[in-house]
Amino acid sequence: VRSFTNERTESLLFFSDSTLLLNEKIALGWMTGNSQSHFLPRVVSTINSASNALDYTHTTLVGHSAGGFSAIAVGSYISNSVAVSINGQVVVGAHEIWTVKALQEAIYPEEYIYTSMLSRYCERMDLRFFLKNRVSNSSFNLYAHKDDPNMMTTCPHFPILTKFFGIGLEGGVTSNNDSMVLCDWERKNNVSPHALPGTVIPFIQLSLGEKTKLDVRVVTT
Repeated sequence: VRSFTNERTESLLFFSDSTLLLNEKIALGWMTGNSQSHFLPRVVSTINSASNALDYTHTTLVGHSAGGFSAIAVGSYISNSVAVSINGQVVVGAHEIWTVKALQEAIYPEEYIYTSMLSRYCERMDLRFFLKNRVSNSSFNLYAHKDDPNMMTTCPHFPILTKFFGIGLEGGVTSNNDSMVLCDWERKNNVSPHALPGTVIPFIQLSLGEKTKLDVRVVTT
């Protein structure tokens, strides 16, 4: 929030994932809601209502990690939008198994095992579903740190999506004008490559064709 309010002049709207309020034992919810209600469509409705009321013509959605997943999922249903995802997940079931099990046990206890949850609610937990059914004038830019195992190897979210679009593991541009970009950036004190470089602003600037102050090195184009 501080990054946005200090550096951007656009109208800003912030969402936190209320799925996390359902149980203190989970740290990631991917806006799935629970068995009674999917939270993400409510976010879509709120954004569309605000855009219509204020006569806005373009929306940029931004998120990191689970927020990156949500940015692309929400953006899939927002006309004339671009989603900016930094190290965002693609398939919940491909993420760290303890986070998936925690979600099932805390939010979907009626499912006897986490694989049952993933099967029953696949339309909520897999970006490929959202992207198959998205509005035609939405797109996304997914930025992944080349050394992040939670994007590239241990949890292969980036390769899963490049395969879905039929592009190489090095990323590239899809037929829908989406960009999948491998990056490198300075990591002070050996911070995890999954973490942001202090701010999301450089990735917004890259997506909007603006100059960026931070040294985010694009490995592939």
